[in-house]
Amino acid sequence: MNNYRLLNIINPQFIYNIDCGQEENNNKYMVVIPAFIGYDKNVACSLYLTISEKLLDASTNMKLEQMINEMQEDITILLRGYEDFVPGVDYYLSESLYDYVLTFIPDDPDEPIIPPKPPTPDEPDEPYEFDWTGIIILHGKDINRLMNINKYNINRVSEIIALEEAEKKNRRKVLVMTRPDISAYLTDEEIDEIDEDLSSKIVMKDYVLYDHDLNFGQDKESYKYLYDINNKDMRNLEWFYNMNNLNDYVFSREELCNIPKTFFSIINDNAMVQNPETMKNQIYDKIVKYYANGGWDDALVNLNLILNSTIPTTLPSSKLNCGCNGGNGNGLGDGTANGLTSCADMYKDAINEWLKKMLADDEFYKDWFFTIISGMCPTPNVEMIDPLINLLTEYVDLNLGGPNNNGRFNPNKNYDIFNHMNCCNDCNGNDTYKNIILHYIEVLKAVKNNDIDANKNMIKIYGEEFAGILPYLTC
Repeated sequence: MNNYRLLNIINPQFIYNIDCGQEENNNKYMVVIPAFIGYDKNVACSLYLTISEKLLDASTNMKLEQMINEMQEDITILLRGYEDFVPGVDYYLSESLYDYVLTFIPDDPDEPIIPPKPPTPDEPDEPYEFDWTGIIILHGKDINRLMNINKYNINRVSEIIALEEAEKKNRRKVLVMTRPDISAYLTDEEIDEIDEDLSSKIVMKDYVLYDHDLNFGQDKESYKYLYDINNKDMRNLEWFYNMNNLNDYVFSREELCNIPKTFFSIINDNAMVQNPETMKNQIYDKIVKYYANGGWDDALVNLNLILNSTIPTTLPSSKLNCGCNGGNGNGLGDGTANGLTSCADMYKDAINEWLKKMLADDEFYKDWFFTIISGMCPTPNVEMIDPLINLLTEYVDLNLGGPNNNGRFNPNKNYDIFNHMNCCNDCNGNDTYKNIILHYIEVLKAVKNNDIDANKNMIKIYGEEFAGILPYLTC
């Protein structure tokens, strides 16, 4: 079975690395298999898996199962791995697991001991020459060691290599040597140096720690305590995969997980507004600042604070209708206008309606998306427009257009990791939302090219459609 199906059987969990001992893995999610050699031996012996395409459901990689099977006969397979499942890339060992592998003694070792072959008079007294790259695992009576033959002790191990059938092709080759004692070939200092070099590449800190009473718990300084998300359900693997990928993009995880705030923060910080005194642009300024502030402003705070508070008042007990049609004609009503229950709700609804009007208005782009240079005609504010295009492009790539998502994302539903299987209800294969974002990218490109007048209809249609989903583009 592939790696994904195996993970669903062996019940691992997700971790988030803070200071794991491998800098390239910090601030990323990984899969950890604790008690990898059994709960009866050492729970701290963990195997960490890089969340890559090799772990996803569509992968054909089956090396995790193969490695687990082969380690029953030769545990040093964990140090070697495979060409398509590489230690230090696709998986890492905890400190405890690494130490266990190095000191593991088979129950019934039955390895042949090959004595060193002394040089004959006809042989030159020189180290054995070889022209391939490889690694050597030295099995001693109480230790296993992995050594890079191109870096350490060529002279000392050349005699051992000469006893084996040397490969003459330039390819990776693993040679297994058996000796009762490797001290004849390596000093303790050299062995320590080998261990340090290897562990620096494939070892991470223990996820499980033991206290003085041999009770175990999580190392919360090295790994974040994921109490607020479901980190034991492999169905969430793709979500963690996407979260890791955010690290490789221009925009951060937080920025791509809150498109409305990021989108309008870029505009608020970079726009040089023409005609700011008009009533319409004053309203647009409030809309931009509202979303740039994360969906809050002083007006909404005051409405929630004052009108939702419970203090004695001389006003009638019925709720204010906030100026909506209906009610008793004195500004009072039953609070059910437009299906809303409070003035704060009505205010937020009005903000969303103005958002649609704003993004569909060609005058908005003329006043907000151009740079004024003295003595020259306004020019498109490319420094602002390009980041907006990049933001939406990266969001589409990660959440909608990626190779494993096939457009099956509904921004009208927040991506709820607790309810992963239902977060895209009734939108299987629906690329409507993806197309809306792609269409609006074309609007931004038209503005960048100063083709607003020729594309008024496109701006009106695509701008209003995009405004309808923009508030929901979050993770």
